[in-house]
Amino acid sequence: MTLNIKQFVSSAEGKPIELCADRVAVDNNTKRYAVADGVSASYMPEIWAGLLVDSFITSKIRADFFQEELEGGLLSELAEKWQFLVHEKEQEAEGIIARRYERNRRLFGQAASTLAGVSFENNIIYYYVLGDSCVFLVEDKELKVFSNVKDEESFNKTPFYIGSSKHMKGEAIVGHLKVSNDCWLLMMTDAMSEWFWHQQKKDSTTVQRLWSIKDQNDFETFIGKERGNLLMDNDDVSLLIIHIVGGEGISDDISDYSGDTKPSNSSDISSVNETDNREENTINNEFLVNKETITNVIEQTSNNPDCQSTIVKICSEGQEDQSVKVTEKKVSSYFYLFMGLYRTYPKLFNYILSFHRYVKSKRN
Repeated sequence: MTLNIKQFVSSAEGKPIELCADRVAVDNNTKRYAVADGVSASYMPEIWAGLLVDSFITSKIRADFFQEELEGGLLSELAEKWQFLVHEKEQEAEGIIARRYERNRRLFGQAASTLAGVSFENNIIYYYVLGDSCVFLVEDKELKVFSNVKDEESFNKTPFYIGSSKHMKGEAIVGHLKVSNDCWLLMMTDAMSEWFWHQQKKDSTTVQRLWSIKDQNDFETFIGKERGNLLMDNDDVSLLIIHIVGGEGISDDISDYSGDTKPSNSSDISSVNETDNREENTINNEFLVNKETITNVIEQTSNNPDCQSTIVKICSEGQEDQSVKVTEKKVSSYFYLFMGLYRTYPKLFNYILSFHRYVKSKRN
């Protein structure tokens, strides 16, 4: 049995690839594969996501027993590595970057990430999934989904995650399955997963459409078109697709197209990249921000002068050179409007983005 592999990663539109918090890791020698989605409303999630995928593919434990390895001490080891790497970045930072790191650590306190991983043994696939990243199997046009997400309409809710505070939220989906000699295994982070789940159910050839993507530029064009058609959320996206063909068992015959499909300015997408500041949200550092808690955030800030002052500082810091004056009243109003819209209409921002593209194209 032969594995033909392609992998792609892209950041949200308007966001440099260096700020992407998605990670993909591949080890064709051990036949282990993983994707992770660092939670944007956490502290330096890209480092944590990278540690998780790397630890999965280097593990000697079968994928469906990875939870036991995490609880048996691996999670503590990774948390210590994350603290060390974060400390290194903080020590190297200067000026406004250092102040941003200090503020973000105070606000978020920890990193968090989803994780999906698979390992192959003969013609058996073992899987581990925690969060809204998904593992899909397409076999004879039948779609099987392995995820904490119940259905394609249940994305954009609080994801389960693995935290750098040595805390895991949610129960991992684990198991194994026997595959035929002609099927597709796909691993994706949330935005791509939601899109694929919808599209594959409507059109069984969607998986072939993904396989026809030739390189990173082709992938960027594909993603941009789906976002423009309001079919895919504007978020970091990762795709790892494996076409399984041939006879019984898995041989060493593996075709890996990864070298042509990684982002051009990222030499190793599974390594820890240098990143700048993430989008900030004012939250208590005891929990991660999500749509369910946004209402609580608004209620807390509406009667809390300290939080109001924090918002003003976040929005005004770094704008001294432009001499931009931010009033507390204006920031407060914008904050409530943004949070309320984000909670009630999660897809509204895709419509705004699409309209912006339309206006820009007319001007050109």
